[in-house]
Parts: sequence; structure tokens; C-alpha cells
Amino acid sequence: MLLMATSSLTAQLCPADTGSTGDLRMGEEAFTREGAERALAYFKTTLPQLMVEFKEFARLQSVDRYYISYPNTLRILEGWMLKQDALGARDSLALLEARQRSGGASPEDVTRARARYESRRQRFCAFVAAAHYVD
Repeated sequence: MLLMATSSLTAQLCPADTGSTGDLRMGEEAFTREGAERALAYFKTTLPQLMVEFKEFARLQSVDRYYISYPNTLRILEGWMLKQDALGARDSLALLEARQRSGGASPEDVTRARARYESRRQRFCAFVAAAHYVD
């Protein structure tokens, strides 16, 4: 099972040509653990500092560390979460398929797991197809 989880870290879930058009598109590779950790740090430290510094939301909205960083950071977190959801469903499917070969899971269990994985993978890929950086 550790091997499945490790292989999931670099797995490509979406077709290679998936992504919004233009130079500002976010490809699947944008949604990494490191990116999610930086995004979380933005929400935990940078954003609260900006809120204290600018006090009024109207003033904060004109600061590039907010109007650019906030939507980009939010997309990275959402994309990372959707990607992890799809990878987890894929790993669950692989585990059930292995259990089915040894008689420990029914074909119906595998069919449900496959449908769950496909649904989550498609949701992530649709997100990637629409995701772009704000600049």
C-alpha cells in the first residue's frame, strides 16, 4: 500500500492537453503538496498581516498581494484537495481490484469504486481545464 501512495504523488490524472488556454493556465503540475503548503502559509500569516496593515477592505483590494495572491492561492488549495481526492479514490480502486483477485472483494465493490474514482478524476480534470492564474 505504501508503494501505491508513493506512486500517487507523481501520477498524471488528466489528459496532457487539459488546461485553459493562454499563458496563465494552471496545469495539473501546479497542484503540488509544496504549493498547498505555501498557500496555507499565505492564509495563516500573509493574509492576516495584510488585513491588519490595511484595516479597510476597500484599501486591501487594491494591493497586489491580495487581489492577485488570494485567488491564485485559493485555486492552488482547491486543486490540491481535488487532486488528493481523485488519487485516494484511485488507490482505493487499486486496493479493491487486488482484493477481488484474491476473493476478498466483489465485482460490485470494484464497479462502485471505479465509478467513484472516475467521478472524482473528472471533477479534478474539469477544474484543471478551467484553472488559470490571476495576474
